[in-house]
Amino acid sequence: LNLGTDYRWRGLPLTIGGSLNLVPGYRTQASDVLATTTPPKRQFDAYALWVYTPALQLRLNLTNLLPEDYTTGTVVDTGTLRERQLNTQRTDLQARVTMELKL
Repeated sequence: LNLGTDYRWRGLPLTIGGSLNLVPGYRTQASDVLATTTPPKRQFDAYALWVYTPALQLRLNLTNLLPEDYTTGTVVDTGTLRERQLNTQRTDLQARVTMELKL
């Protein structure tokens, strides 16, 4: 699911916006003894755009405003042996400022 919105301020050369991305978690049975799990994932991004002239604008992007670790899992269950492996990937907030010049 992707939801996004933009808003232009009246009387100001400013536009702000954001988007929310939601992906459900799921379990995959790869074989009789092997299963993998993927957790739900969400990401929220936002931006602000200040237009100085039609050819010059300043943009601020914020990516992953709700940072959370992303942990996937693998289970091997042979009946006599059960082994579980977790893999955690860290996510961080990212910010970027760009000056855009149209030639």
